Amino acid sequence: MNPLPDDPSMHVVVERANVAWVEAQDYFIGCLADRDRSPADDGLTTIAAARGRGELSDEEALGLCVFILAAGHGTTVALLGNAIFLLLQHTEALQRLVQSPELTGPAVEEVLRYEGPIATASRLAAQDLEIADRPIRRGDAVILHLAAADRDPVAFNNPANFDITRSPNRHVAFGWGSHFCLGAPLARLQAAAVLGALAKADVLPRWRLDGQPAWRLGRPDARELQELKVSWLA
Repeated sequence: MNPLPDDPSMHVVVERANVAWVEAQDYFIGCLADRDRSPADDGLTTIAAARGRGELSDEEALGLCVFILAAGHGTTVALLGNAIFLLLQHTEALQRLVQSPELTGPAVEEVLRYEGPIATASRLAAQDLEIADRPIRRGDAVILHLAAADRDPVAFNNPANFDITRSPNRHVAFGWGSHFCLGAPLARLQAAAVLGALAKADVLPRWRLDGQPAWRLGRPDARELQELKVSWLA
């Protein structure tokens, strides 16, 4: 059975992905070798050291490097796109952000809750348990709907409202516990820096939504824009 749809474009995508994966691995082989020779205070050195101690195989170390690069890039891009869309859609929140730059951090947290880039997460149950009268056995694969949890009225007041002053805001956009996103601090820093710069430079207040946005389809675990058209007000 052919694992790919009968769509020539899909074969092109897969082939490009394979080439990109090999190129990324080749790149990180050099990076890890460099850290073996000259350790630094960074994540690559931590991975290289774990490989040197035998805690990670070569394949695991390279896979971890590529995963961190891809996961951190795509999700942060999606977060920024979602943030810009929501602020342009909620003009009162945008004006409040412009007037009060200290709300940049809380605004990022509300974007993560309201329209986070990762909608679901898959896990294997570590033990037998029961949720909502449904049994889950140890080893069962489960899908966690993070987006639904972040709109739970039991956990959030008026969850359908986009409120950049929301506090507390204990969303689960980055996961929870031992599975909490490794790149969360960097994603928060990057998003806050970009939104703060756009607001301070009087860019966002001059943008207006031009039609409806196009959401990227085909990935139920992700929530990201494919296209967002805006017009510029002089």
